[in-house]
Amino acid sequence: MTLSFSGKIPSEVPPKIPDYLVAEEIDGIPFYYKGYKAVLKGEKTLEDIMGSSVLQFAIIQYIIRCLALFDPDEERFMLGTNEAGLHMGHKKNVGNDLALYDVKKMTADKIIGKYASIPPEVVIEVDIDVESLEMSPMDGAYLKTKRMLDFGVKKVIWIFTSSRKILIALPEQNWETIDWDKDIEVTEGLTVNIASYLKKKGVL
Repeated sequence: MTLSFSGKIPSEVPPKIPDYLVAEEIDGIPFYYKGYKAVLKGEKTLEDIMGSSVLQFAIIQYIIRCLALFDPDEERFMLGTNEAGLHMGHKKNVGNDLALYDVKKMTADKIIGKYASIPPEVVIEVDIDVESLEMSPMDGAYLKTKRMLDFGVKKVIWIFTSSRKILIALPEQNWETIDWDKDIEVTEGLTVNIASYLKKKGVL
């Protein structure tokens, strides 16, 4: 009897990944918490991989304080933090590190619910904390950014601590990448400088 071989080795069926490890979903693609494989192996718990680093936390708190001084009575913005949920449509649910919502649009009927369903004015993300089986982390960040702009977000800002770069994305414009020692405009009248703040704290 002759056995034939097609040259293709059947790939292993990937293990079922529990839903609780799904951080976001975009276009039906699940994005898992960074480090989810360690949880599957029993090396870490979900709580171990969900927290922010001290550097991420420091940057987020700096921007929150700047916003508080800029809009102390929340007359312009309602601020969503701590992976504030954003529902952009069927199988399009993401979390935002910081999301600035127009106060006038955040009526009572919009506040009641699991996720916000209207586009923020500005979204700020610090590092990529999710992974996908289908694309690289950076491609995932680009997809998330594109879908948020398509949804109506007016500006998306990514702060990358390892490369010390900032990505600024505006709808229907070329996205810009700058060094994080440059001033960045969060919204009209408010600029921040990440490197300057970290130098004051003795981090840089």
